[in-house]
Amino acid sequence: MQLFKRNDFFKFLLFSIVVVFFAGHHVVTHKKTFFDSIVSQSIYPFLYCNRVVHGWYTSYTFEKKSNNELRHQVFDLEKERDVLHEKIMSMEATIGYAERTEAVRFFAQRYDMKNVQLCQVLLRRLSDVEQIFIIEGGKNHGITVDMAVVYKGNLVGKIIQVDALYSVVLLVTDARCQVSSYCLHTKTRGIFQGDNKTNKAHLQYVDRLSSVEEGDIIVSSGEGLIFPEGFCMGTIKHVEPQGIHFLIDVQPALDPEKVDYCYVVLKGELSVIQNDDLKT
Repeated sequence: MQLFKRNDFFKFLLFSIVVVFFAGHHVVTHKKTFFDSIVSQSIYPFLYCNRVVHGWYTSYTFEKKSNNELRHQVFDLEKERDVLHEKIMSMEATIGYAERTEAVRFFAQRYDMKNVQLCQVLLRRLSDVEQIFIIEGGKNHGITVDMAVVYKGNLVGKIIQVDALYSVVLLVTDARCQVSSYCLHTKTRGIFQGDNKTNKAHLQYVDRLSSVEEGDIIVSSGEGLIFPEGFCMGTIKHVEPQGIHFLIDVQPALDPEKVDYCYVVLKGELSVIQNDDLKT
């Protein structure tokens, strides 16, 4: 076997010498002979293969380099996209917060908001059994039981339970909540009481000798220890005599489903700012 491999090697070496000799002879003499044709035909496949392989290798390396560059460009663009997306989301969140709190901030401009807490509504429970909010903020934020909760110019309810980080608000639409109120036009007084419905409440204890008009607006009177004066409660929708009193149905001014933020206040700490103060 070794002898055979050695013979093959010598044959290949001899062939290479002959090829090189005739190639050099052709270059020196510039005369085309029969041997030149043989050499030419022998070398051509190698040259052709070299061109094909070199072309393929060049194309492959260029394509590989291009692909790597494209991958880097795609990676960089994806990073830029993520950064821009994060900025857009942050801006949209800021705009959304500004839109949701615009009415509340306008309300704050009308009142002296010392020791008043702006809270977000975390959970709503609006059923035939109870009407409550769970809001952000609790003992750690200075919130205590029986503080009033307001939104825009409407009365929302009162704090009935306080935890360290959240509080429970009993809404004015809950049947357990009663607010001393009066009719804005006729000045007739009564007690606003919820009916465990978001679209219905009552004005109680109004005797039949009083003047009551459908469409009149009901406003909190400020009597008592909890609720401040001058907040809208609702509008009278139906009046019907019932014994010595009127049965008065009220459309609540507040739609709890649309409240995302509210103010928690302590009665006596909320006062209307005069027009002169607003101008300054």
